[in-house]
Amino acid sequence: GRVRWVNDDDVEGRCPMCSREMNLTKHHLIPRASHAMMKKRFGHDTKALSRTVLICRPCHSAVHRAESETSLALEWDTLEKLMSHPQLIKWSAFASRQKLAGGGGATGLRLRK
Repeated sequence: GRVRWVNDDDVEGRCPMCSREMNLTKHHLIPRASHAMMKKRFGHDTKALSRTVLICRPCHSAVHRAESETSLALEWDTLEKLMSHPQLIKWSAFASRQKLAGGGGATGLRLRK
């Protein structure tokens, strides 16, 4: 979809996880905290480590609640994989039905386990 940069890190657009129009943030598909391990164990280069996907802040938070940094780096390193995660499937369905408060400020959303 169409995006508009708000600053160096955020853009406005449609979140690929929940399909809502709001500010999007960069999610590192291999979390920065795992970069040193991924370089050492698997020889990943900077290009592989710097891959990101633009998702909204509530979905970004849900991703980091769903798995550890190491698990995200080793097993959930693409948007397609994240979208197949059972907890994130439930989250995305829930979030997509929520109305945005004040033009995109739905950061307080939490799905009960």
